[in-house]
Amino acid sequence: MALNDSLPCCLPRGLLFWGSRFSRLVLSLVVIGSFSVASVADTDSVNKLTGDEVFATVGDQVITVGEFSQYLREAMRQKFYHPNIPKEQAEPFMRDAGEKLVERTLLLMEAENRGVVLDDAVLAEKLVALERKYERNPDWAGQREQLLPSLKKKVREESLLSELERQVKETGDLSDSAIREYYDNHSDKFTQPEQRRASVILLKVPPSSGPDVWESAHDKAVGIRKKLLAGDDFSQLAREFSEDVTAANGGDMGLQHFGVLGPQAESILIDLDVGNVSEPAMLLEGVVLLKLTGIVPPVLTPYDQVKLRAKGLLRRELGELAWKRLVFELNQSTKVEVNEKYYQ
Repeated sequence: MALNDSLPCCLPRGLLFWGSRFSRLVLSLVVIGSFSVASVADTDSVNKLTGDEVFATVGDQVITVGEFSQYLREAMRQKFYHPNIPKEQAEPFMRDAGEKLVERTLLLMEAENRGVVLDDAVLAEKLVALERKYERNPDWAGQREQLLPSLKKKVREESLLSELERQVKETGDLSDSAIREYYDNHSDKFTQPEQRRASVILLKVPPSSGPDVWESAHDKAVGIRKKLLAGDDFSQLAREFSEDVTAANGGDMGLQHFGVLGPQAESILIDLDVGNVSEPAMLLEGVVLLKLTGIVPPVLTPYDQVKLRAKGLLRRELGELAWKRLVFELNQSTKVEVNEKYYQ
Protein backbone atom coordinates (compact mmCIF):
# COMPACT_ATOMS: atom_id res chain seq x y z
CA MET A 1 0.00 0.00 0.00
CA ALA A 2 1.34 3.41 -0.91
CA LEU A 3 0.11 5.53 1.99
CA ASN A 4 1.49 8.67 0.37
CA ASP A 5 -0.67 11.56 1.16
CA SER A 6 28.60 30.14 -19.66
CA LEU A 7 29.88 31.18 -22.46
CA PRO A 8 33.73 31.25 -22.91
CA CYS A 9 35.09 34.71 -23.48
CA CYS A 10 37.04 34.53 -26.71
CA LEU A 11 34.56 34.56 -29.63
CA PRO A 12 35.27 37.47 -31.96
CA ARG A 13 33.29 40.59 -31.10
CA GLY A 14 30.60 41.33 -33.65
CA LEU A 15 30.01 37.65 -34.26
CA LEU A 16 27.06 37.25 -31.92
CA PHE A 17 23.80 39.18 -32.02
CA TRP A 18 20.83 38.60 -29.75
CA GLY A 19 18.26 38.65 -32.50
CA SER A 20 20.04 36.31 -34.88
CA ARG A 21 18.62 32.80 -35.13
CA PHE A 22 21.97 31.45 -36.22
CA SER A 23 23.75 33.29 -33.42
CA ARG A 24 21.64 31.40 -30.92
CA LEU A 25 22.55 28.22 -32.75
CA VAL A 26 26.25 29.06 -32.64
CA LEU A 27 26.09 29.95 -28.96
CA SER A 28 24.59 26.60 -28.08
CA LEU A 29 27.12 24.96 -30.37
CA VAL A 30 30.25 26.42 -28.85
CA VAL A 31 29.33 25.96 -25.24
CA ILE A 32 30.59 22.52 -24.38
CA GLY A 33 30.19 23.24 -20.68
CA SER A 34 27.84 25.78 -19.12
CA PHE A 35 27.68 27.96 -16.04
CA SER A 36 24.52 28.27 -13.98
CA VAL A 37 24.19 31.91 -12.96
CA ALA A 38 21.45 34.48 -12.48
CA SER A 39 20.55 37.00 -15.21
CA VAL A 40 20.39 40.70 -15.97
CA ALA A 41 17.49 43.06 -16.42
CA ASP A 42 17.33 43.00 -20.21
CA THR A 43 19.32 42.64 -23.40
CA ASP A 44 19.98 46.35 -23.79
CA SER A 45 21.90 46.51 -20.53
CA VAL A 46 24.18 43.75 -21.79
CA ASN A 47 24.59 45.20 -25.26
CA LYS A 48 26.02 48.38 -23.71
CA LEU A 49 28.97 46.32 -22.48
CA THR A 50 31.03 46.37 -25.66
CA GLY A 51 34.49 47.35 -26.74
CA ASP A 52 38.08 46.76 -25.71
CA GLU A 53 37.88 48.42 -22.31
CA VAL A 54 39.29 46.31 -19.49
CA PHE A 55 36.72 44.51 -17.41
CA ALA A 56 39.28 42.59 -15.33
CA THR A 57 42.93 41.65 -15.16
CA VAL A 58 43.79 38.18 -13.92
CA GLY A 59 47.52 37.96 -13.42
CA ASP A 60 48.87 38.97 -16.82
CA GLN A 61 45.60 38.09 -18.60
CA VAL A 62 43.06 40.73 -19.62
CA ILE A 63 39.30 40.18 -19.88
CA THR A 64 37.70 42.87 -22.02
CA VAL A 65 34.28 44.35 -21.50
CA GLY A 66 33.22 42.87 -24.82
CA GLU A 67 34.21 39.39 -23.69
CA PHE A 68 32.34 39.86 -20.43
CA SER A 69 29.30 40.98 -22.40
CA GLN A 70 29.35 37.83 -24.52
CA TYR A 71 29.66 35.72 -21.39
CA LEU A 72 26.64 37.46 -19.88
CA ARG A 73 24.50 36.87 -22.96
CA GLU A 74 25.05 33.14 -22.86
CA ALA A 75 24.61 33.02 -19.10
CA MET A 76 21.19 34.60 -19.59
CA ARG A 77 20.19 31.92 -22.09
CA GLN A 78 21.55 29.10 -19.98
CA LYS A 79 19.66 30.20 -16.87
CA PHE A 80 16.49 31.91 -18.03
CA TYR A 81 15.99 31.12 -21.72
CA HIS A 82 14.84 34.70 -22.37
CA PRO A 83 16.39 38.20 -22.30
CA ASN A 84 14.14 40.00 -19.81
CA ILE A 85 15.03 39.50 -16.16
CA PRO A 86 13.85 41.55 -13.15
CA LYS A 87 16.16 44.51 -12.68
CA GLU A 88 16.70 43.76 -9.01
CA GLN A 89 18.57 40.63 -10.08
CA ALA A 90 20.89 42.48 -12.46
CA GLU A 91 23.78 43.35 -10.18
CA PRO A 92 23.88 39.99 -8.31
CA PHE A 93 23.80 38.20 -11.68
CA MET A 94 26.58 40.26 -13.21
CA ARG A 95 28.75 39.95 -10.13
CA ASP A 96 28.28 36.18 -9.98
CA ALA A 97 28.97 35.83 -13.69
CA GLY A 98 32.06 37.99 -13.40
CA GLU A 99 33.42 35.86 -10.58
CA LYS A 100 32.86 32.70 -12.60
CA LEU A 101 34.55 34.20 -15.66
CA VAL A 102 37.55 35.16 -13.53
CA GLU A 103 37.64 31.66 -12.01
CA ARG A 104 37.52 30.12 -15.47
CA THR A 105 40.45 32.28 -16.56
CA LEU A 106 42.45 31.30 -13.47
CA LEU A 107 41.88 27.61 -14.16
CA LEU A 108 42.85 27.91 -17.82
CA MET A 109 46.04 29.67 -16.77
CA GLU A 110 46.75 26.90 -14.26
CA ALA A 111 46.20 24.23 -16.89
CA GLU A 112 48.71 25.94 -19.16
CA ASN A 113 51.19 26.40 -16.31
CA ARG A 114 50.99 22.73 -15.45
CA GLY A 115 51.54 21.77 -19.05
CA VAL A 116 48.33 19.77 -19.25
CA VAL A 117 48.57 17.62 -22.35
CA LEU A 118 45.58 16.91 -24.55
CA ASP A 119 45.10 14.16 -27.08
CA ASP A 120 44.90 15.84 -30.49
CA ALA A 121 42.95 12.89 -31.87
CA VAL A 122 40.30 13.27 -29.16
CA LEU A 123 40.04 17.00 -29.81
CA ALA A 124 39.59 16.32 -33.51
CA GLU A 125 36.85 13.80 -32.78
CA LYS A 126 35.00 16.31 -30.62
CA LEU A 127 35.23 18.94 -33.33
CA VAL A 128 34.02 16.54 -36.03
CA ALA A 129 31.09 15.49 -33.84
CA LEU A 130 30.02 19.12 -33.41
CA GLU A 131 30.36 19.84 -37.10
CA ARG A 132 28.23 16.83 -37.99
CA LYS A 133 25.55 18.06 -35.64
CA TYR A 134 25.14 21.28 -37.60
CA GLU A 135 26.44 20.51 -41.08
CA ARG A 136 22.95 20.46 -42.59
CA ASN A 137 22.20 23.97 -41.37
CA PRO A 138 22.64 26.36 -44.33
CA ASP A 139 23.76 29.19 -42.04
CA TRP A 140 26.52 27.02 -40.64
CA ALA A 141 27.71 26.15 -44.12
CA GLY A 142 27.94 29.82 -44.98
CA GLN A 143 29.85 30.88 -41.86
CA ARG A 144 31.84 27.75 -41.08
CA GLU A 145 35.22 29.21 -42.00
CA GLN A 146 34.59 32.27 -39.87
CA LEU A 147 33.42 30.29 -36.85
CA LEU A 148 35.77 27.32 -36.99
CA PRO A 149 38.83 28.95 -35.32
CA SER A 150 36.74 30.07 -32.36
CA LEU A 151 35.05 26.70 -32.14
CA LYS A 152 38.41 24.93 -32.06
CA LYS A 153 39.53 27.19 -29.25
CA LYS A 154 36.41 26.48 -27.25
CA VAL A 155 36.83 22.73 -27.65
CA ARG A 156 40.43 22.99 -26.52
CA GLU A 157 39.62 25.20 -23.52
CA GLU A 158 36.83 22.96 -22.28
CA SER A 159 39.05 19.92 -22.73
CA LEU A 160 41.84 21.61 -20.79
CA LEU A 161 39.49 22.39 -17.92
CA SER A 162 38.13 18.85 -17.85
CA GLU A 163 41.60 17.29 -17.89
CA LEU A 164 42.84 19.67 -15.18
CA GLU A 165 39.89 18.78 -12.98
CA ARG A 166 40.46 15.07 -13.54
CA GLN A 167 44.13 15.34 -12.60
CA VAL A 168 43.48 17.46 -9.52
CA LYS A 169 40.75 15.16 -8.24
CA GLU A 170 42.89 12.06 -8.63
CA THR A 171 44.89 13.02 -5.58
CA GLY A 172 44.64 12.06 -1.93
CA ASP A 173 45.34 9.09 0.31
CA LEU A 174 43.33 6.04 -0.77
CA SER A 175 45.33 3.52 1.25
CA ASP A 176 43.58 0.72 3.10
CA SER A 177 44.12 2.51 6.40
CA ALA A 178 42.61 5.75 5.03
CA ILE A 179 39.58 3.91 3.69
CA ARG A 180 39.09 2.12 7.02
CA GLU A 181 39.36 5.41 8.89
CA TYR A 182 36.76 6.95 6.58
CA TYR A 183 34.44 4.00 7.24
CA ASP A 184 34.88 4.33 11.00
CA ASN A 185 34.28 8.07 10.96
CA HIS A 186 31.23 7.90 8.66
CA SER A 187 29.38 4.90 10.00
CA ASP A 188 26.05 6.58 9.21
CA LYS A 189 26.80 6.18 5.50
CA PHE A 190 27.09 2.42 5.87
CA THR A 191 24.26 1.76 8.31
CA GLN A 192 21.02 0.12 7.27
CA PRO A 193 18.38 2.36 8.89
CA GLU A 194 15.69 1.10 11.20
CA GLN A 195 12.84 -0.70 9.49
CA ARG A 196 9.32 -1.32 10.75
CA ARG A 197 6.97 -4.04 9.68
CA ALA A 198 3.28 -3.22 9.65
CA SER A 199 -0.07 -4.55 8.53
CA VAL A 200 -3.02 -2.53 7.32
CA ILE A 201 -6.77 -2.77 6.94
CA LEU A 202 -8.02 -0.16 4.48
CA LEU A 203 -11.63 0.83 4.01
CA LYS A 204 -11.52 2.83 0.79
CA VAL A 205 -13.41 6.11 0.52
CA PRO A 206 -13.40 8.18 -2.70
CA PRO A 207 -11.79 11.55 -1.87
CA SER A 208 -14.80 13.45 -3.16
CA SER A 209 -17.22 11.64 -0.82
CA GLY A 210 -19.32 13.55 1.63
CA PRO A 211 -18.95 13.52 5.43
CA ASP A 212 -21.55 10.79 5.84
CA VAL A 213 -19.53 8.33 3.73
CA TRP A 214 -16.37 9.04 5.70
CA GLU A 215 -18.24 8.72 8.97
CA SER A 216 -19.72 5.39 7.93
CA ALA A 217 -16.25 4.04 7.05
CA HIS A 218 -14.88 5.32 10.34
CA ASP A 219 -17.65 3.60 12.31
CA LYS A 220 -16.96 0.35 10.47
CA ALA A 221 -13.27 0.63 11.33
CA VAL A 222 -14.16 1.17 14.98
CA GLY A 223 -16.14 -2.05 14.92
CA ILE A 224 -13.28 -3.99 13.33
CA ARG A 225 -10.85 -2.62 15.92
CA LYS A 226 -13.11 -3.84 18.71
CA LYS A 227 -12.91 -7.33 17.25
CA LEU A 228 -9.14 -7.08 17.14
CA LEU A 229 -8.95 -5.96 20.75
CA ALA A 230 -11.18 -8.88 21.65
CA GLY A 231 -8.62 -11.26 20.17
CA ASP A 232 -9.67 -11.74 16.55
CA ASP A 233 -6.84 -12.36 14.08
CA PHE A 234 -5.71 -9.26 12.20
CA SER A 235 -4.76 -11.11 9.04
CA GLN A 236 -8.13 -12.86 8.88
CA LEU A 237 -10.03 -9.58 9.28
CA ALA A 238 -7.78 -7.93 6.69
CA ARG A 239 -8.68 -10.63 4.16
CA GLU A 240 -12.35 -10.12 4.98
CA PHE A 241 -12.63 -6.34 5.12
CA SER A 242 -9.53 -4.63 3.69
CA GLU A 243 -9.64 -3.12 0.20
CA ASP A 244 -5.89 -2.67 -0.01
CA VAL A 245 -3.71 -4.71 -2.38
CA THR A 246 -2.18 -6.38 0.68
CA ALA A 247 -5.50 -7.94 1.74
CA ALA A 248 -4.61 -11.33 0.24
CA ASN A 249 -1.50 -11.36 2.47
CA GLY A 250 -3.46 -10.54 5.57
CA GLY A 251 -2.64 -6.84 5.27
CA ASP A 252 1.12 -7.39 5.64
CA MET A 253 3.05 -4.47 4.06
CA GLY A 254 6.45 -5.97 4.83
CA LEU A 255 9.46 -4.05 6.15
CA GLN A 256 9.38 -0.32 5.50
CA HIS A 257 12.01 2.40 5.86
CA PHE A 258 10.75 5.70 7.19
CA GLY A 259 10.12 7.99 4.28
CA VAL A 260 8.44 5.30 2.18
CA LEU A 261 4.99 5.70 3.68
CA GLY A 262 3.21 9.01 3.92
CA PRO A 263 3.99 11.22 6.92
CA GLN A 264 0.58 10.66 8.55
CA ALA A 265 0.87 6.87 8.42
CA GLU A 266 4.44 7.01 9.71
CA SER A 267 3.46 9.29 12.57
CA ILE A 268 0.90 6.65 13.59
CA LEU A 269 3.37 3.76 13.40
CA ILE A 270 6.11 5.55 15.32
CA ASP A 271 3.82 5.87 18.33
CA LEU A 272 2.75 2.20 18.30
CA ASP A 273 4.31 -0.60 20.31
CA VAL A 274 4.85 -3.91 18.57
CA GLY A 275 1.59 -5.87 18.51
CA ASN A 276 -0.67 -2.84 19.02
CA VAL A 277 -3.36 -1.61 16.61
CA SER A 278 -3.94 2.07 15.91
CA GLU A 279 -7.16 3.98 16.26
CA PRO A 280 -8.99 4.43 12.93
CA ALA A 281 -7.27 7.14 10.89
CA MET A 282 -8.48 8.98 7.81
CA LEU A 283 -5.92 9.11 5.03
CA LEU A 284 -6.27 10.12 1.39
CA GLU A 285 -7.25 6.58 0.35
CA GLY A 286 -9.80 6.08 3.10
CA VAL A 287 -9.93 4.93 6.71
CA VAL A 288 -7.14 2.65 7.95
CA LEU A 289 -6.19 0.52 10.90
CA LEU A 290 -2.47 -0.07 11.28
CA LYS A 291 -0.75 -2.74 13.32
CA LEU A 292 2.96 -2.67 14.10
CA THR A 293 4.21 -6.23 13.84
CA GLY A 294 7.98 -5.82 14.19
CA ILE A 295 11.00 -3.53 14.36
CA VAL A 296 14.42 -4.18 12.82
CA PRO A 297 16.99 -1.90 14.51
CA PRO A 298 19.72 -0.07 12.53
CA VAL A 299 22.53 -2.37 11.39
CA LEU A 300 26.06 -1.29 10.49
CA THR A 301 27.16 -3.13 7.34
CA PRO A 302 30.51 -4.89 7.88
CA TYR A 303 33.54 -3.09 6.44
CA ASP A 304 34.49 -5.91 4.07
CA GLN A 305 31.11 -5.67 2.37
CA VAL A 306 31.28 -1.92 1.71
CA LYS A 307 35.02 -1.33 1.30
CA LEU A 308 34.71 -0.51 -2.41
CA ARG A 309 31.84 1.88 -1.76
CA ALA A 310 33.80 3.54 1.06
CA LYS A 311 36.77 3.94 -1.28
CA GLY A 312 34.57 5.56 -3.92
CA LEU A 313 33.04 7.99 -1.43
CA LEU A 314 36.45 8.87 -0.02
CA ARG A 315 37.86 9.43 -3.52
CA ARG A 316 34.98 11.74 -4.40
CA GLU A 317 35.25 13.76 -1.18
CA LEU A 318 39.03 14.10 -1.44
CA GLY A 319 38.67 15.12 -5.09
CA GLU A 320 36.09 17.79 -4.36
CA LEU A 321 38.20 19.10 -1.49
CA ALA A 322 41.32 19.23 -3.68
CA TRP A 323 39.44 21.11 -6.42
CA LYS A 324 38.01 23.67 -4.01
CA ARG A 325 41.45 24.11 -2.46
CA LEU A 326 42.99 24.74 -5.88
CA VAL A 327 40.41 27.39 -6.77
CA PHE A 328 40.92 29.08 -3.38
CA GLU A 329 44.70 29.04 -3.72
CA LEU A 330 44.59 30.43 -7.25
CA ASN A 331 42.40 33.29 -6.08
CA GLN A 332 44.76 33.97 -3.19
CA SER A 333 48.00 33.77 -5.16
CA THR A 334 46.97 35.60 -8.34
CA LYS A 335 46.39 39.32 -8.50
CA VAL A 336 42.87 39.96 -9.73
CA GLU A 337 41.44 43.38 -10.40
CA VAL A 338 37.84 43.85 -11.52
CA ASN A 339 36.36 47.13 -12.69
CA GLU A 340 33.19 46.91 -10.64
CA LYS A 341 31.50 49.78 -12.42
CA TYR A 342 30.43 47.21 -15.02
CA TYR A 343 28.32 45.48 -12.37
CA GLN A 344 26.09 48.55 -12.09
